[in-house]
Amino acid sequence: MIYTVLIFLICSSALFVSVYLYQDDYKLISEQNTSSDAGIIFGAAVWGGNRPSPVLRERINKGYEMWQKKYVKRLVLTGGGSPNEMTEADVAKNELIKYGMKDNSLIIENTSNSTIEQIFFLRDKLYRRQNWENVILISDNFHLLRVKEIADFNGINNLTISTDTPLSAEGKLVYCIKEVFAILSFWMFGIG
Repeated sequence: MIYTVLIFLICSSALFVSVYLYQDDYKLISEQNTSSDAGIIFGAAVWGGNRPSPVLRERINKGYEMWQKKYVKRLVLTGGGSPNEMTEADVAKNELIKYGMKDNSLIIENTSNSTIEQIFFLRDKLYRRQNWENVILISDNFHLLRVKEIADFNGINNLTISTDTPLSAEGKLVYCIKEVFAILSFWMFGIG
């Protein structure tokens, strides 16, 4: 029993370090001037008044930057919502339209409640049906290892881009610990 606990702690610690030190693919994308079929903006909280939370705002901004630089042909906006509020995807769409993007460059998925549901939508409704070659996954750095793991497992060729969300050392520590448990849940139970 002690060995099992020890092995679990060692593996969890190694996973924590991997999440904490994860490096996105921005350098590779910019050096090779990569153009992907789509950038996937993962949903995040919506605040009162149907405003994007700071985390969602940074994901929107990074997706827009990738589209402006022509690293992606279109943006897929994901995320459902709570009753009586706009969905995460619809809030992101409204913000991107304010930035000057057109509807025909945006694909909306507004019913999911988890990262894995968003990846399933991407896989089943877009990636396979439209024969996409690759996508860029856009999220916060602490979230990217998990989205990459789930996308890889589902046969989606991908690169990752991190947002510029400022986090305190304490905030980053908390998010990384949560991600370790989320990745372990995906690996062990297929949830995420």
